[in-house]
Amino acid sequence: MEKYTGKKRGHASATECSESRSKSKSKSKVEHPSTAPSEAAGSQKSRNSNGTDVGTGSIGLRVLECVVCFGPLLPPLYQCRNGHVACHPCHEKLHSICHTCKCLLSYARNLALENIMESVMIPCPHAPFGCKETVDYIKPQEHAEKCTYAPFSCLFPECTYAASYEELMSHATQKHQVPTRSFDDGSAFYELLGFQSIFLMLRETNICFLLRNSGDISSGRAFSVVSNRSCLRGTNWLYDLSLWSLWNGVEFRLCDAPVEQLDNQSSPETILFVPQKYFTHHLQSLRICIRKIS
Repeated sequence: MEKYTGKKRGHASATECSESRSKSKSKSKVEHPSTAPSEAAGSQKSRNSNGTDVGTGSIGLRVLECVVCFGPLLPPLYQCRNGHVACHPCHEKLHSICHTCKCLLSYARNLALENIMESVMIPCPHAPFGCKETVDYIKPQEHAEKCTYAPFSCLFPECTYAASYEELMSHATQKHQVPTRSFDDGSAFYELLGFQSIFLMLRETNICFLLRNSGDISSGRAFSVVSNRSCLRGTNWLYDLSLWSLWNGVEFRLCDAPVEQLDNQSSPETILFVPQKYFTHHLQSLRICIRKIS
């Protein structure tokens, strides 16, 4: 005979319901230990039928990788009839053949997983350099391209060093052994030149330039101001150069030249060339003015 407990069969007590909800909440956050940036945890926002946030959880980003190419699992996402998922580029390369079970049936969109991916937030790619922002997993570059914590790439050819603004300054003086100079937007300043390039730093905005001093010593010197995409931060600049020969007082001038990308071939309109007979081994006085136009 069944013992009567005072509860109707199929109905939980208020205490049991409370415990069940507590256990459910404790499972909503899943963390995977990681150390490498590629294994960092992303957070997912959950919404109810009214569209309001009801909680967040975290998940290791390796779970969100395509198992074919190991790249980010970005929408549109496709799955075979057995539930195996591939990203869009891999779906096209595989010609609708499942990479796991070799199923010959066409893939179908996995809209539920796409919705999950669109709600995942991850740390900014530049978090190691100090950024505290969280960004959309499927569109991290929208923030990363404007992030003020993005590392600066070295302005010297074939150098792959990238670091914070302060570290890049130290790198220029220690590794490349060139002088550094700070200046203000639109204000002219003077430099005494030898045969070295000069690392230029704009005050306040931390934008970097390189006054390139190059050329064949026997024929003359070529001067230009260059930068790169990581240092310019989407801005455009013009510069003026004027050089006086201390030997005979001849002046060479270049006006309204655009600052070009370091990896672009410099055009004659952006170079101030000084024949060697006017550029002695004595220091030369060079007037520089760099100004922002957009």
